[in-house]
Amino acid sequence: MNDQKFIAGFVCGEWDEYAYPCYHQNQHWNGWAMPYFTFKEAKKVAKEMKGRYDKEKDAFIFNMDGEDDVYEPMTIKVRGRNVKVYAIGAGYWCWDLASEMKIYSAYWGNDFYESGTKKVVQYFFSEERCYSKEDIAAINALAVGESWSSPDYGSAHTVTRLR
Repeated sequence: MNDQKFIAGFVCGEWDEYAYPCYHQNQHWNGWAMPYFTFKEAKKVAKEMKGRYDKEKDAFIFNMDGEDDVYEPMTIKVRGRNVKVYAIGAGYWCWDLASEMKIYSAYWGNDFYESGTKKVVQYFFSEERCYSKEDIAAINALAVGESWSSPDYGSAHTVTRLR
């Protein structure tokens, strides 16, 4: 790997609204970001993109267009320390750096089909996802660190602005 510094950031695929923490070098391929994910974040990408982790190969595998794309680990230096990462889709998938987007932590309680917490970008909140115009306006108005609770579900669905 070249000596250019890696920095922490977020990316989202042009196909979805989830923000994934990653490392990058601010380099682009055809205008798209080239992210490097820790194992923890690579597992989230694999879950969302229907990929799988092969423990024997220590690699994430995605079947795209009938062929397996295999992403094996590599080691990068971040502030002088070695970090094991997977360059999932770097130089192949359409990733956007989320540096200009608002990023939120959205929580759904156990009563929801997909309960848990996800990091999402601002355009996740839409009428297509059953958010009212008032909900969307209230979420977009949040300052960093502020939270919103759903008027319908209370603390079972909350959103906190991270960035």
